[in-house]
Amino acid sequence: SPETYLQNFLIAILPFRTSKHIFCHKLVKRIKKARRANQNIFIYGAGRHAVECADLLNNIGLDFDAFIVTSTEGNPETLAGRPVVAAEAALKKGAALIIIAVLTSGVHEVEKYIGQLNGKSGPGDCIIFE
Repeated sequence: SPETYLQNFLIAILPFRTSKHIFCHKLVKRIKKARRANQNIFIYGAGRHAVECADLLNNIGLDFDAFIVTSTEGNPETLAGRPVVAAEAALKKGAALIIIAVLTSGVHEVEKYIGQLNGKSGPGDCIIFE
């Protein structure tokens, strides 16, 4: 885990609302800012990490629109009650905040792919879920 021993200890002993505020405030702030700007919130991936990310967002009271993947072939139609759609189709609809929830070894390729879809050199507005 990326947290220090002290942070893990505090997460374990503090009430949930306090822990959420201390350790997730940057994520909450970024997602709320994107919502105010009428951006879609997507989780990139359809595996275990993506489901864990969706559970975290649900636990801290944040909503997201869908899971996005490179190709829908071989992926489920829905995951955790949300649709799984192709990234190319989803990102054509306008600005979006993308939470990348894949294995660490695949993050660079996903960022590159999202950048290509957005026509930019970088991935754009992305958060990496670790």
